Amino acid sequence: MFIPYSDMKWNDLEPLYRPFLKPFVLQPIPIDPAQVDALYSCLERFTGVFGGVFSGTETKRLFFIAPVLAYVSHLLPDVRLLVEENVNGSQVQASGRFEFVIRRGEKRVGIVEAKKDDMDQGMAQNLLGCEVLADVEQLPVVFGIVTDYIRWIFFRSETDCIYQHDASIELGERDMPTKKSLKRIAGMIYSLLK
Repeated sequence: MFIPYSDMKWNDLEPLYRPFLKPFVLQPIPIDPAQVDALYSCLERFTGVFGGVFSGTETKRLFFIAPVLAYVSHLLPDVRLLVEENVNGSQVQASGRFEFVIRRGEKRVGIVEAKKDDMDQGMAQNLLGCEVLADVEQLPVVFGIVTDYIRWIFFRSETDCIYQHDASIELGERDMPTKKSLKRIAGMIYSLLK
């Protein structure tokens, strides 16, 4: 019997994962300013059409998260950005869905949107999902991201340790991200894929 990731709560999983969580500094790799400007312009258009990131439902946030992932993924060769990727475990008896999975060679980055700004629940889903992804694809290292678009939690999940880095996008006028913080987040995602 497979346990859905979404049924697991952080309170249930924290005692299992907390001893393995270690902070690390994820250094962003610089991205061409023209690419950051193009991403910013895209988000500016989306904000104009959809309204600010905080108005409406959490589903709307996916329309702001997706361009960040797509623009960064486009910078590297042989990258696929998969949407609503279901992963069912083999040894790990769990199943669920990532909003996105980025694939580049042997690298996998599972991305979960934190629903209702519940980053703890997002962490539970992401960490369990990364464990299943490592199990199914027999990978020694899997990366994860939990985000509500403003907060970004990055994971590097290895066999005996899970490294965690927290970062944020800072908002300026009209709920637009500052270019500096957008560049930093994009550079961190780029760093995971490089």
